[in-house]
Amino acid sequence: MKKLARTTWTFRYLLLALTALAAVQAISQESLPNLSGIWHWNPDKSQVSGRPATNRRIKIEQQGSDLTISVRTASEVGDEIHKFHYTIGSDDNTNEMMGASLKSKVQWKDGALSVESVATRDEGEIHISETWTLSGDGKTLTYHASRTMSDRPPREDTIVYEKQPEADWEAPEPPKLAKDVYKNIQILKGMPAADLMSAMQSFAHSLGVQCNFCHVMGAFEKDDNPHKQTARKMLMMAHEINGDNFGGHMRVTCWTCHRGAAEPESAPK
Repeated sequence: MKKLARTTWTFRYLLLALTALAAVQAISQESLPNLSGIWHWNPDKSQVSGRPATNRRIKIEQQGSDLTISVRTASEVGDEIHKFHYTIGSDDNTNEMMGASLKSKVQWKDGALSVESVATRDEGEIHISETWTLSGDGKTLTYHASRTMSDRPPREDTIVYEKQPEADWEAPEPPKLAKDVYKNIQILKGMPAADLMSAMQSFAHSLGVQCNFCHVMGAFEKDDNPHKQTARKMLMMAHEINGDNFGGHMRVTCWTCHRGAAEPESAPK
């Protein structure tokens, strides 16, 4: 009987300890900041390296450890919205940033949200450290980011966001087409204008060249460079091959033949 009584009390103590631990965790979760809302940047209070974005807004949806951040900027191609989804407390978050794979560790650190990421691009890795800090009154959100690539000096940004009404996040307008934004577009007319720069970067990487290989720098619309005419013919050729043989799916691209060289190899090395 004594042994049974000891077992019973041990079980009760264990149950009480688990209950107390759950209560402490619940209180801890409640005390964490909730960053949810619509936020608009204040350019007068922000310090941004490079050309500042126009009418930058973010929408944050936070439910427990589930976090979604939508970044919205206005540009000549229309509204651009980039969405990032994270699990707070995980070091295995995967997103995409400007065509690069983005791996992130997300956690609460000293009352602020910390996001440590590595973006993998052809030219190397970019290490990004970000913090999101909510003011005591919940009306201001301060974002700080440091980006480092190889031996280059780090790029530092501090953006101050102010909370806005939910109505400030209106439905985005239909995307503009490349032909409506850029001059002298002949082949990629129906492509969304927001995708054109990514396509150009893909061409450059596939051939191992820079923009000036096909374009007149400072006057990209001009046709003075003969490589530009050749590029148009190659795009038409790839389009026809994909249409005739692969149901229009993009199976043949610049990379298929060039493999990082301006002149494609005709035989294996």
